[in-house]
Amino acid sequence: MNNPYNNTRQYEAFPDIPRTGAYFCRRCGRPIMSLKSIAAGLGSYCRKLGGSLTMQSEEKSRFAHRQIESPIEKGLVFIRDDDSIFTTNVPFIHQTGGSPDGFETGYIGSGPSEFALNAVAWILDTYADQVDVYSEPVDPFVPADEDEVGAVSIRSGLVRKDAWLLRHGFKVRTIAAIKLENGERYDLPVGLCCAVLEIVAGELGLKAPPFKWDMIPGGRDQVVVDARAFNERFGIKA
Repeated sequence: MNNPYNNTRQYEAFPDIPRTGAYFCRRCGRPIMSLKSIAAGLGSYCRKLGGSLTMQSEEKSRFAHRQIESPIEKGLVFIRDDDSIFTTNVPFIHQTGGSPDGFETGYIGSGPSEFALNAVAWILDTYADQVDVYSEPVDPFVPADEDEVGAVSIRSGLVRKDAWLLRHGFKVRTIAAIKLENGERYDLPVGLCCAVLEIVAGELGLKAPPFKWDMIPGGRDQVVVDARAFNERFGIKA
């Protein structure tokens, strides 16, 4: 017997359910399958939150992470507060809906993935050539020519394609490794971030991002020092 919650005929099987969404929560974007969630247009977690369905300013307090102001040239800020809340300076602009709670660090999961996408996009927007993210979205899973640029459509809108392609490798090599105890802080140097993104691009067979190294604090000469310090801090064997 087919599961009526997982096929396109579910509204025919249950005609009394209003078409409030295409099987996705209207707040976080995650798939929903229960009749109650479909009728409400909200997943079980988001129903408990109540309030507006949109990501307006009054709702931002629901994110589990905190935001501070610190310029990117100072590095990506990682803070684990005394109350175990994660704090960073990376702005939460690009939302896939995979992590309703916001950013996290120290493991491979949806919170670090959302963090990685926004961090990579911020770095590329600041230190690499700009791309037209308002062009027609392209399929990120179809191989592209080296010179092809464009945008990928996600829940919050469009994000540059190179950030989308590089985000996972960046997460694995940096964010997932940064495990902090309460009260600890680490600033990930932006030059080291750029070097990691070049490595990830090479692993994927992509053209390296055209970073403007003369604008990056410390330049390439500082990367080796920063990489050694990173490996020692987080117990990574080179």
